[in-house]
Amino acid sequence: MALAVTAIATSTRLLDLYYVQPWTRVPSRYYSRSLRDTARSKKSDDINKKKNTDIKVKDLQHYQNEPLMWDMHRFKIELWSPVRIVSFKEPTPHTDTRNKRMWTFSQLSGCCLVYSLLLDVVLFLLSRFSVTDVQNLPLFHYGLFVTGGGAFIVYFILSVFYTIASIWTYATGRLADPQEWTMLDNYLPCFAVSPADFWNNWQTLFRYIWVDLGFLPVQRWSRHLTPLAQECLPLMSVFTLSGILHAYVVVAVWREPIWSQVVYFWIQGMAVFLTKALERSLPGQYLRHHYASGPVAVRWSLHVGGMLVTLAFHVLTVPFFMDPYVKSGMWLAVKERSVLWWVYGKEV
Repeated sequence: MALAVTAIATSTRLLDLYYVQPWTRVPSRYYSRSLRDTARSKKSDDINKKKNTDIKVKDLQHYQNEPLMWDMHRFKIELWSPVRIVSFKEPTPHTDTRNKRMWTFSQLSGCCLVYSLLLDVVLFLLSRFSVTDVQNLPLFHYGLFVTGGGAFIVYFILSVFYTIASIWTYATGRLADPQEWTMLDNYLPCFAVSPADFWNNWQTLFRYIWVDLGFLPVQRWSRHLTPLAQECLPLMSVFTLSGILHAYVVVAVWREPIWSQVVYFWIQGMAVFLTKALERSLPGQYLRHHYASGPVAVRWSLHVGGMLVTLAFHVLTVPFFMDPYVKSGMWLAVKERSVLWWVYGKEV
């Protein structure tokens, strides 16, 4: 499954670089942003450095006209993206702690250890159930089980991300900037207060690709349509592409039907659209006002209420996503990677 996902990510990046960008004449968000960051970071330098800034600005203008022009800088950027949005700002020393937003190696490795432990615990708990046991669970318990399966995927992705970031900080001696490492400032999905908040803070490994391949082209195409279509179609295109990717994975790995993946992501897309519409309505503005400026008790009540509603929504909808994974017994195939399983559950 990991190989299938890697192959899809690579092919979509190549499709974006060699077909979508030249066709739409929209430059890569990673390269153009890095050049702009470089220009901004050097404004206060001396005259010699200002010349370098001018060169970078010219490079940006040239790149916008020639989107397929490659050099070592762009190769480095595209190689890292979207795990890390490379910036050519001055390196931050590893010992510099003045910027509290920067992440040190010890912080990253600590988070990596925590997520790895959570991953091990979740995998051990899932390994106690066979496929038959799961299929015979009551509806509510089944929802809890597949939520645990979703937590397994979340912890796995986060542990991989923090491992890569910690290795980078150790090897380079630099602090990790959340502006570059796009998932460092994102909180766990379980703390989201709405479907839109959930997807804004979930992993960005594929989101930027879907925005380039789906959202931006559909947004340009729908400019002549109604305002409702201009807002809905680009959003749904992102979730449709995500559904197609996950559908391909379940077909390629387990030969399972694709409907559950597509339906799940369509439901999520509609939920995000309705959430944004609710936020613009009068009741939504009223709630947002009290959430931003109300008493602490009111803000906490609204926050906890939003978390519970969002959690209930995902417990009800995640079975669509997890259906092929449950049928295939995915957790049983990887249970031997759990240390707890080897210690306590091997003979069960």
